[in-house]
Amino acid sequence: EEHRERYGTEDAVVFDGIDFFQVWLLLMSKRWHTLARHVVQLPGAPQRNQSEIIAWLKSRTEPID
Repeated sequence: EEHRERYGTEDAVVFDGIDFFQVWLLLMSKRWHTLARHVVQLPGAPQRNQSEIIAWLKSRTEPID
């Protein structure tokens, strides 16, 4: 909680209501809508609708070359 502003300005991915295993399982099963429902909209971060959140999550999980 004390770093909430910084996480927002850094555009960090933060989930609420699910644990690490559930995040992994949802990523592996490509259940983007479920993941998007658990994303925390942080202050200082761009405010996104559900389709924008899904696109953002997909961009954050692309392989790095």
